[in-house]
Amino acid sequence: MKSNIIARSGMIVALNIVVLLLTLLFKTITISLLALTTIINGIFCSKHGAKITFLSYIASSILAFFLVPDRNVFLFYSVFFGNYAVIKALIESKNNLVIEWIYKIIVSIIYAVVLIFISKVLIVSLPFSHYIFIGVFMMLFIVFDVFLSVFLSQIIPKIKF
Repeated sequence: MKSNIIARSGMIVALNIVVLLLTLLFKTITISLLALTTIINGIFCSKHGAKITFLSYIASSILAFFLVPDRNVFLFYSVFFGNYAVIKALIESKNNLVIEWIYKIIVSIIYAVVLIFISKVLIVSLPFSHYIFIGVFMMLFIVFDVFLSVFLSQIIPKIKF
């Protein structure tokens, strides 16, 4: 691995940890900050590939376990937000829009079911039916995916780094 890629990976790990720590200061925008980590990883993935981004995600998750005091933030980053840029890159490498969306919907359902399972383990009851939760989660997931796709395809190519 080239030294500049290792250095950039370290910067991405540090940036992700800083954003995760910012969730302690700004409780009302926790989900937005977690989404920002996906955008950061998505930018890095578009420039350096899924393999390097996955390794950076693993390093960020390990550091977050030790440095981020809020276990919910660590859990959401490690399970959902941190790895989605890599999953998205792998899915979109298929170059078939229908297959990509089928995979993305399957991933969103898996994420929703994992979230329901985690809420049951943490003894947090959802205020509505699991089916409604999965439906709403899928809609939000699709909106976020479209936003991320537009951002990565339209804005990032104009940025040099």
